Amino acid sequence: MDTEVILKNLKSAPGSNLTACWIRPVKTKKNYHGKEITKMTCAKIRCGIDYENILRVKLRREIGELPEKNAGLPWGEWKEFPYIITNNNQEYIRLYFASDRFAENGSKPVVSYWIDNAKINKKDYEQYFLASEFYDKTKMDCFTINARHIVYVGKKEPDEVNLTN
Repeated sequence: MDTEVILKNLKSAPGSNLTACWIRPVKTKKNYHGKEITKMTCAKIRCGIDYENILRVKLRREIGELPEKNAGLPWGEWKEFPYIITNNNQEYIRLYFASDRFAENGSKPVVSYWIDNAKINKKDYEQYFLASEFYDKTKMDCFTINARHIVYVGKKEPDEVNLTN
């Protein structure tokens, strides 16, 4: 999906929870020699938020879990604050999982795994996944997705988006 289209969709509903879906290759161990495994994630998200205005971030600063002052981006630079970060000629969209009090089913993403357009059982292949594939990103204050991996941004619920056709 083109970055400008993503941005237009995100800006079309300011302050609203939207659904974003992205598809990316799974990082596998060197001993995996099968076909590429892809991971599809659809989640309720928010965007266009200033990190410093998030209540959780303010509270974490107060109790010392975060530095007193924001040190800026750990990598890349803002192309369009607070939406797009560029790094190594790639564009990334900064997103936040929808907070539980706004999202109907919480902020738990709908995740599926695929090989050649066929859905697979994660348990059958997870022995080949790198440890970084098991990190729970829902615990993060914010996260970034490479814009080229985003395939949907809109108002459908995560479980209503069908990207397999």
